Amino acid sequence: MRKQGKLFAAVSMSAFLLVGMNSIFADGNKYAWYAPAPHPYFEEMKKGVAGFAKEYGVEVNMVVGSSWTQGPEDQDIRALAADGYNLFSIFPCDPSGANGLYEEIVARGAFVNNFGATTTWPTPAGFYSGTDIPACAGQAAEALAKLINFKGNVILAVGALGDLNAQKCSVAARAVFAKYKGIKILQEVSDMSSVEVAQEKMESAISSNIKVLDGILMTDYTPTDAAATVLAEYYEKNPKAKHIFVIGRDDTEKVLNAIRSGIIDGTSAQNAYGMGYLPMVLLKYQSEGWIRKNDAAYNVFSGHMIVTKKNINTYQAELVTLVKNIKSKMEKDYLKKK
Repeated sequence: MRKQGKLFAAVSMSAFLLVGMNSIFADGNKYAWYAPAPHPYFEEMKKGVAGFAKEYGVEVNMVVGSSWTQGPEDQDIRALAADGYNLFSIFPCDPSGANGLYEEIVARGAFVNNFGATTTWPTPAGFYSGTDIPACAGQAAEALAKLINFKGNVILAVGALGDLNAQKCSVAARAVFAKYKGIKILQEVSDMSSVEVAQEKMESAISSNIKVLDGILMTDYTPTDAAATVLAEYYEKNPKAKHIFVIGRDDTEKVLNAIRSGIIDGTSAQNAYGMGYLPMVLLKYQSEGWIRKNDAAYNVFSGHMIVTKKNINTYQAELVTLVKNIKSKMEKDYLKKK
């Protein structure tokens, strides 16, 4: 697969408007996958994009930007469109602002699908493929609530403030905890765009609440990675300490090893492969004249599940099977011919 190390020089909006549709798309369909900034989970999604490219014998330009803000994303996508890319799978930075960008390129014959996060409805995007974010966070909160027997003090840790999903996760988790009068949120930890920042913040949150802490819920990878390190060191120094129940997010090898060792009780695994793969398959359909069946078909959820010691050896196969099932029903559930 050809990978583009650097984006072509960004074109101004006036220059972009002067490029005719025929000249932009003269060489046929060109696929682009765009993530706004580096993040470990985007690396997992790339595997699904690569799987699509191999299966269908096409090239996909996988580009990772440098910022969680809409301005740089606009510039990068316009540059790609000016270079002839017309099939886009994009993680939008701003739910409203991205719609303006999409309108520009869709008006010129391109197709755009969201992955990982959605844009504000109504949207020029054809589909959103990713996790049902509120449902995923709610499921994780329920799992933690059950572990602490529906009473106790918890820390809620979300990810980067610039991530569209962080606020959704916080709202959904808080709604679950609010159902149980015995659960109290001691602290919400946020703005952790990197593992290094998360390490410092999680260590501070855990140490300052350790005497009364019963559970921790993480809704992003960075605090999960950090908490695994902090708690491993804590238990090593305090082997007789009370166990703190933990549900994390994502299924990196470090997190899975923490589950195997008992430091973390479980993690909410998103279907990263599906988030990479499914939007690309949908783009192929769209390029061949298929359209969304109805507004309800906009959400093509890729699935999620809680991983514990019980299913740690089987969950990946279950997620792959889920992707195959979704794909097999695309024409029935999500698409129709024009």
